[in-house]
Amino acid sequence: MRKFHNKVKTNLIYDSNYLNRKTGIPVSLLDIGVGRGGDIFKWDKCNIHEVVGYDIDEQYIKECNERLCTANLNCKRNYKFYCCPSIDILLQKQPVKIFDIVSCQFAIHYFFKSEQTIVSLLRTISNCLKKDGKFIGTFMDGDSILKLKFETQDDKLHFKNSSFLLNIDNTTNTYGRKMDVYIADTLYFGEKSVSNEYLVSFKTLYNICNNLNLKLVKYKPFIEYYKNHNNEKIFVMDEDHKQCSFLYSSFEFMKI
Repeated sequence: MRKFHNKVKTNLIYDSNYLNRKTGIPVSLLDIGVGRGGDIFKWDKCNIHEVVGYDIDEQYIKECNERLCTANLNCKRNYKFYCCPSIDILLQKQPVKIFDIVSCQFAIHYFFKSEQTIVSLLRTISNCLKKDGKFIGTFMDGDSILKLKFETQDDKLHFKNSSFLLNIDNTTNTYGRKMDVYIADTLYFGEKSVSNEYLVSFKTLYNICNNLNLKLVKYKPFIEYYKNHNNEKIFVMDEDHKQCSFLYSSFEFMKI
């Protein structure tokens, strides 16, 4: 499953860079929630020249720099990583202010803590994207999650199979709806076995983006990736892992 998800991210980054690849113009990318730098080789493969990676976890940024030092990339790249409490502070600290691409991979859920948090993030993204620039991301889709057959206990919705476990607040709140996620046999969360997240409403994400000059170009559930390009044979998964994987979707918005 992890290899398949990495393939999805590579395709998403590659496609968002289509026009720049055609013209040969250098590309800049802002990565929000860069984590341990797992996408370094994807950026290099997709010919992303300049990256500013942001995360609030200082240890993650340290590991990003260590990984970059040993990466032996194809070309000389300008990849820099920063630990900051917010993106606005980050953009004040470093020289690149406007980007061709903003990428948020498996991290947008943290910003659904409140309406203010997600609106502030998306406004900053819109402001730091060039015209026709792309905002791309992957996320566990709240609409798909809520179609699962949950058990209710102690004001929580519970679901589990051999691949993953979810505990979600039994509310209808658009923002701040807490969700604990455990995925078996994965390094997604490093030494932590459980990721504390917030349920993501894509409809809400779409509406806010639309009001901030970010036009939806593509919304694609992971199941559609899986059914294309022989992926079913390349990335063989049992039914429980498919159920987990197909909760995820990708998006691509364009700055207008």
